Amino acid sequence: MGGILLSAAISDRASGYLPLTRASAKTLWVVRWIFGSLVPIAIVLWVIGVFDNSPNLLNRAIFEFLFLLGFSALFGGFVGMLLGRRAVPQLKLLERHPGHYESMVELANVHPAFVEAVQQLQLARATQYAPN
Repeated sequence: MGGILLSAAISDRASGYLPLTRASAKTLWVVRWIFGSLVPIAIVLWVIGVFDNSPNLLNRAIFEFLFLLGFSALFGGFVGMLLGRRAVPQLKLLERHPGHYESMVELANVHPAFVEAVQQLQLARATQYAPN
């Protein structure tokens, strides 16, 4: 646990605004909230099952049902988040090159029109600062 916290504390981070279409924003919302909420739901189901566990046969069946339902929710949440990551833009922070003050950022899973617009913007900036 301490290694994870230390790694998070000393790792490089990037922040900024990435314009998303409505469809991409909706997909991102689904991945984060629908699939992400299945993990705490699984924990709640397990806690309810543990507190309802008594030697009674009916309560034992309820405990087993809640445990399996929680396990299914946990599995569905993880699978949904892994598969959903392919549908939303991903950011990768590359190492800093010599002579540069900031690290490069690589975006994946973006629309080809977005890539073309960024390339046109970079070309316009390059021609603006080019010597005449």
